[in-house]
Amino acid sequence: MDYAFKTEGLVKRFGKTTALAGVDLAAEPGTVLEVLGPNGAGKTTAIRILATLLRPDEGRAEVGGLDLARHAAEARSEGFAVVDGDGPVTGAAGERDDHHDRRNALSSHYGD
Repeated sequence: MDYAFKTEGLVKRFGKTTALAGVDLAAEPGTVLEVLGPNGAGKTTAIRILATLLRPDEGRAEVGGLDLARHAAEARSEGFAVVDGDGPVTGAAGERDDHHDRRNALSSHYGD
């Protein structure tokens, strides 16, 4: 099955705090997915990993079939969009948004 995005066993820690502890999540192309949960549940952390703004400490994340650890830049061009209450976090290649410069500055942390 093809997925718009897929995560397997995502783990992310910030110091002694574990924000994600083995998250598995997937959505088919064309799916609108709303991520709900209490503050501190790891929603934003998972989305930032999918948007290539953070790297997971463990596990895998794919967008458009591309492994984000190896192909973050190419995955960004897949048209995957993340929207939060303040507007777009990332979008299709060539789009500029309020977070464009932050995304480019952080891309070096993802190895591309």
